[in-house]
Amino acid sequence: MSALAQESQRGAEQQAMVRLFGMIGWALLAAALSQVVEIGGPWAAAVPWLLAYVLISAVLWMWARRGGSVWVGPVLLDPLLVLGIHFVSWSEDPTGPAYFALSQFLIAALFAMLFLDTRIFLASTLVGALCGQVILWFAHAALGGHIGEGLIFVLFALVGRYVILRFLSVADALARERVAIGSLERYFSPAVARRILDQGGAPEASSTEVTILFVDVRGFTAMSELLEPSEVVAFLNELHTRLVGKVFEYGGTLDKFMGDGALIYFGAPVAQADHATRGVRCALAMFDEVRQLNQERQTQGHPAIGLGIGVHTGEVLVGNIGPEQRREFTIIGDAVNVASRIEGLTKPLGTPVLVTEATRRKASSDLVWEAMPEMEIRGRSEPVRLWRPAEAE
Repeated sequence: MSALAQESQRGAEQQAMVRLFGMIGWALLAAALSQVVEIGGPWAAAVPWLLAYVLISAVLWMWARRGGSVWVGPVLLDPLLVLGIHFVSWSEDPTGPAYFALSQFLIAALFAMLFLDTRIFLASTLVGALCGQVILWFAHAALGGHIGEGLIFVLFALVGRYVILRFLSVADALARERVAIGSLERYFSPAVARRILDQGGAPEASSTEVTILFVDVRGFTAMSELLEPSEVVAFLNELHTRLVGKVFEYGGTLDKFMGDGALIYFGAPVAQADHATRGVRCALAMFDEVRQLNQERQTQGHPAIGLGIGVHTGEVLVGNIGPEQRREFTIIGDAVNVASRIEGLTKPLGTPVLVTEATRRKASSDLVWEAMPEMEIRGRSEPVRLWRPAEAE
């Protein structure tokens, strides 16, 4: 059952419950007023009708709670009840009771709005208007009374239909927005996801300078050979959850997971002047998070794992890339390859975090660096100057 159908069913249950307790209250009031000598006659005549309708209301309520359609209540039974009570309690001056009955028809139609179905609402309003015309006829109302009643019900129907459609439109928009935010928050922090949505969605591909983190888990292959598949999945879920938490904390974007590794970047899709600083601090935060995770794992008898993080700043193509059937928001470019190869150097150089000169130049002056040997990497004609943040020890 769709969310709208579920909400409509809840509305039907609420309408049925209001009818039941309303009828009980009305029956008790009629029974009490029937004891008043001056006005008791008409009320006494209405009591049997009300008691019978209390039983009908109870049946409708139980039927609604079991998921049954109870449109027959607001469309037929409620207006006919008011019509019947009006005639059995006919007074010498029918004008006042006639207009009181008209208000009851409008209330019945109002409760029909809880179904969130314009057909049920309009049917209830139409039946109420017709019953109202019958009452006004027997009350010898003037032509103006008939016309006025008709205009009131037409206006009520138009406004009620607009309210229902407007509510459904807003509910649909909110549902779509919730789905869109949920999809965006898989890759972006909640704040960034909201900004992207406010801007009309992720932008098309364009060239942008970003800081890239290429992350790989050391010792994962050896560890996974000792664990059951379900344990491997549980470990990866916990590790990824912790790492992504740090990425979002610093306003980064998770491009993708690649097995036990991840591709992360800062500076897009929302521009960040300090993207280099954010990237380095995020790398250090992830290193600390894994160190804390190892302490927890060692108390449980599990082997420790390590991280290798390569950090590089450069121009990339960022945006929605790929065929229409499989388009995704990602980055491509030489800078991504450089970050990947820098990560591959973390193990031979004995450090968890390696940062290129391009990133160090743009990062905050508050960071402390330790120079590492220049290294040649595939695809570059000259050696790349590398640095290690002093905290990554």
